[in-house]
Amino acid sequence: MKRRHYVALTGIAVSIAVGALLAWQSPAVHESAPTAAYTLLDGSQHRLDQLRGKVVLVSFWATSCTTCVKEMPHIVDTHSKYRARGY
Repeated sequence: MKRRHYVALTGIAVSIAVGALLAWQSPAVHESAPTAAYTLLDGSQHRLDQLRGKVVLVSFWATSCTTCVKEMPHIVDTHSKYRARGY
């Protein structure tokens, strides 16, 4: 159990550090996200550039990752909470 907490805290710390580094850079340094195609569970095809200007959460996870699976209901709750604001 302690190892899971350590891994989760390490992941959070890395995310915060990367976010701080990106926020520190001049806005002129940032580039747009690359165009990428993806398929939803219903089979519909979309492109990332269709979401330009919107808040987007990209979460990479695996069904074999118990922490990732446990996190999913929280992501759904967050989406429900902020859906009206464009999330």
